[in-house]
Amino acid sequence: MQSKFKITEEQKIQLKKFVPDIEEYLQKNLSELLHELNLVMSGELDENYEDTPNSIFLQKIYDELIEQND
Repeated sequence: MQSKFKITEEQKIQLKKFVPDIEEYLQKNLSELLHELNLVMSGELDENYEDTPNSIFLQKIYDELIEQND
C-alpha cells in the first residue's frame, strides 16, 4: 500500500509491532502518524516516565520519519 509520505518497508514492519493499524495511518498524513507515535512512545515510558528501550527505538523512527519527509 502506497503511503502519502516517505516511509521505508523496514520502518513499516518495525512500527507494526507498536501500531497494529499502521496501514490506516499510511493513507493519512505524516502528522497523524507522528501524533500516534507520540502516544505510543508515552505508553512505553517506565513508571517514572523515563525512557525504555522501546521508547528510544520509537523515538529513533520518529526522528527518521521527520528527516525523510523534510
